Amino acid sequence: YTADKIPDQTGKTVIVTGGNTGIGYETALQIALHGAKVYIAARSESRAQGAIEKIRAQKPSGSVEWLKLDLQDLASVQAAAKAFSSKESKLDVLYNNAGIMASPYQLTKDGIESQFQTNHIGPFLFTNLLLPKLKQSTDARIVVTSSSAHSMYTANEDSYTSLEEVNSQHGSTWTRYGQSKLANVLFAMELANKFPDIKTNACHPGVINTELSRGPGASYGKVVQKVMEGTMWFGSSALGAVLSPPQGALTQLFLGTALEVKSQSISGKYYQPIA
Repeated sequence: YTADKIPDQTGKTVIVTGGNTGIGYETALQIALHGAKVYIAARSESRAQGAIEKIRAQKPSGSVEWLKLDLQDLASVQAAAKAFSSKESKLDVLYNNAGIMASPYQLTKDGIESQFQTNHIGPFLFTNLLLPKLKQSTDARIVVTSSSAHSMYTANEDSYTSLEEVNSQHGSTWTRYGQSKLANVLFAMELANKFPDIKTNACHPGVINTELSRGPGASYGKVVQKVMEGTMWFGSSALGAVLSPPQGALTQLFLGTALEVKSQSISGKYYQPIA
C-alpha cells in the first residue's frame, strides 16, 4: 500500500490520537491531503498547532483541528469525546494511534499504571464514548495501533482481571509495555465481534524511529536511548528493517482508507506492515 493509493476522503471526519508526531502525524497529513476533515487529538496545544501548520502548508484548504486529549487523565478523555460529539454528527475513522513505550513505572492521577492507561484504558474509554458517532457513519472504522511487542507479555487466567493485577510491576518495563499492547489487540478483536458494522482492526506498524524512544531513555538513561536510536539507524541502513514514519503509517492508512476493508469486510484482524 502506498500513499497514492489512498482513495478520496472528502466528506469523511477522522480523529488521529497522537497526530502531532511520528506515524500519527503522517497519518493525519495523508488523510488531510486526500480531503478528510481531521482532528489531531493530543495533549499539547503548541505541538498540535505546529503539526496543523505543517499540514496546512501542504494543503491550505485542508480542515485540520486540535482536539485536546490527555490519555493519562480520564476526565480529559471524557471532555475530548464530549467536545467532539458536540461539534460533529458522525465519526468515520478513529485512529487510536497515540502511545508511550517502556516508560518508568508510575501511576496516573486515576491510579492506573501509566503505560496501560495511555495505551489501553484511555483509548478504551475514548472509543466507547465515540461509538454513537461511529455508528452514524456508513463506512465506520477503528484502527488500533498495537505492536509486535504484545509478545513480550504472556497472559494467563489472572491477566486483566483487576486493577491490582494490571498495576503490578510485571518485572520489566518492556513486559508492562507488552501487557498494554496485547490489550490493544484483544480490544480490537472484541470490538469487531460486538460491532460488525464498524470495521475494527489492530496493526503493528513496524520498527520505526520515532519519539517513542523517549520512553526507554527515561527508564534506562540517555545511553540506552542513543543505543536504540543507533540500532534503528543501523537496521535501516544495513538491513532495510526499520521504517521511516511515512512508511510506518501506511499499514494503518490501509486499514483506515482502503476500499477493500469495507468491500471484503476486513475486521477483527491483526496486520503486520504491508508497505
